[in-house]
Amino acid sequence: MSLSPAPSSTAAWAEAARIPVPFVYYQCPCRNLRASQGDVLSFDSLTQPPQGADILTLFPLPRLYFCQECARMCCPLCVAEEIACYYCPNCLFEVPTASVKAERNRCGRNCFECPVCENTLSVVSMVEPTPLAGAGGAGPAAIPASPGGSSSNNTHYLTCGACRWDSLEVGLQFERPTGLASQLQPHEDARKDAIEFENLRQHFEKFLKSKDANGPTPASHVGAGGLLRGLSGGGLNLPPSLLATIPGLASFASMSRRSSTLRAIRAEHKLEAYSSSVDLLKADDADRESAVVLSTSVTSLQQRLHQPNDHAVHKTALYPQRIQLRTKRSKRCRKCDHIVVKPEHKAQSTRFSIKMMASNHVPSITLAHPFPDKLEWDVPVRVIVRFTNPLDVPIQVALATAQSTIGTATADRTSQDLQNEPEEGNCQITLLAPNFVVDAARDIWDYDDDAATPAATLPVAVHQKARNFCCVYVQVTPKRPGSRQPSSEPARFVVETIKFSMLVHVQPLGHEQTSSTEVPGPEETAGTAAKPDKKAAGPLSCWVVIGLGDLIP
Repeated sequence: MSLSPAPSSTAAWAEAARIPVPFVYYQCPCRNLRASQGDVLSFDSLTQPPQGADILTLFPLPRLYFCQECARMCCPLCVAEEIACYYCPNCLFEVPTASVKAERNRCGRNCFECPVCENTLSVVSMVEPTPLAGAGGAGPAAIPASPGGSSSNNTHYLTCGACRWDSLEVGLQFERPTGLASQLQPHEDARKDAIEFENLRQHFEKFLKSKDANGPTPASHVGAGGLLRGLSGGGLNLPPSLLATIPGLASFASMSRRSSTLRAIRAEHKLEAYSSSVDLLKADDADRESAVVLSTSVTSLQQRLHQPNDHAVHKTALYPQRIQLRTKRSKRCRKCDHIVVKPEHKAQSTRFSIKMMASNHVPSITLAHPFPDKLEWDVPVRVIVRFTNPLDVPIQVALATAQSTIGTATADRTSQDLQNEPEEGNCQITLLAPNFVVDAARDIWDYDDDAATPAATLPVAVHQKARNFCCVYVQVTPKRPGSRQPSSEPARFVVETIKFSMLVHVQPLGHEQTSSTEVPGPEETAGTAAKPDKKAAGPLSCWVVIGLGDLIP
C-alpha cells in the first residue's frame, strides 16, 4: 500500500529536489531490497520505475560503489563507514585516536588558519631591539628574523601571506616558534564560553557526586521497595511496627526505615539554582548596536561561523583557529559486510588498497550529440543515448520501460495494473533498439587498427558503434500534463522537467569468473596501488532516470 502526498506538498518537494538538466541518474537497488526470513535480503521485482519520493535513491554513476560479493551497486546510504586514521591536512601528521578528543579534533602542532580568509598561517620571528650604550634616542627598529632563530629576544607571531593579517593586530605573541597550540591554550581557556562551561560543570558535579555517594537502591530491594510503596505509601498506609508483626514482612520494616532515611538525605542535596558569573551577552549588546554603523569593523557571517564559540562581532576579536583534523574512511557493504573502499593508512598517500567503484562494472550512460534543438509538447524527438562498456568482455544490453519489463513479471501484476500506476515520467518513450551488443574495453593502442562500424551496416536504430561504446536512438514525445487539482495556494510559475525512466539489463557475454579461493601470484601483489577490477560479475539490472530539459505547461 503506497501513500501519495498532497498536490501542494508534491510540487514543493519536486521543486526543492529538482536536479539540473540534462542528467542521467542511476537508482540504487537498495530501494528494491526487502527483508525476508532472518537477516537475509532478497531482491524484489524491478517492475516499478522510480517515483517522486525516490529522488534520494538516485545518484550519478561516479558516486556509486560496487560490491562483488552481492553483485550489485551500493549508494552512499547503503554502505557503512569506518574511520581508518586521523591526520592534519596541513602538516600531514597522523594523530593517534586516543588523543583526538583531548585535542578537540584539531591539530596540536603549529597549524593555524587565518580568521579572515581561512588560509594557512606561517610563523615569523622578529628580533626585539636592544638599547645601545650612549644612545640618546630610541633604539633601532625591530629586525625580522627567521622562524628558527635561537635568540631569546625574538618575538614570534602568526602572519597570513594572502590577506596580510597577523596576530599582532590582536596582541597575540609567542615565546617560542614551536608548540604554539600549547602556548595558545591559556587564551582558549580564558574565553567567556569556556569559563561558563567550566562553571556549569562544577555546579552539576556537586549534585552528581552527592547522588552517587548516597548510592542507588540495590537491585535485590527493587521489588520489595515497590511492595513497600504499595503497602505503606500507596493504599494501606501500614506503619513499620505493624509490618514487623506480620509473618513474612518483618524484613520489610527495616527496609522501610532505610528508604525513609534515604529520601531525607536526598532532600538535603537538592539541585540549587544556578546563576551565571560570566556576563556573556550584556557586554556585547551595546557593542553590537554601535558596530552596525561601522560596517568595516564588523565581522562577516562566514567569519562568525568559522568561530562559533567566540561570537566575534568586531574584527579585532578574531583569533586564529587550529586546523581541524581530517579522516580517511573505509566503506563496507551493509548487506555482506565486505569492504568496497579501503584507503592506505599513510596520510601522505592518496592511493587505495581496495576501490570498487560502479563505473568499473556498470556501463556508463550519457546523452550524446547532436542533441535536439528544442522540446515541444506532443512533438516526438529522437535522443541519442550512449552506452560505454568498462568491462573486458562484450555485454548484451536490453532496455525496457515501465510497461514492458525484462523477464517475467509477478503473477499478481497485469499489464492493466502497470498502466494504472502513477508514473513519474511526463513523456512517452519508444525504444527503437531494445537489444544490442557493446564491445569489450581494450587498451587504447589496440584501437588504432580498428575502424568504426560503417553506418550502412548498422541497424536503423543504432546511430554509431565503435570501440567500446554504442549510441542508440530513443524516441521521446513530451506529454502535456492534464488538468491539475484545485489548490488553495496562489498560482506560481511552474516548470516541468522532461524526464523518463528506463530499465537497463546488462548480461556479460562469455565471461569467466575467477574462483574466490584462487591465490594471486607474487607478480600480481607487487604493486602497492589498487588497480580497478574490471572483470564481469554477472548479470545486472537497474533503473536509470534521464532528464532532457524543461518545458512550461
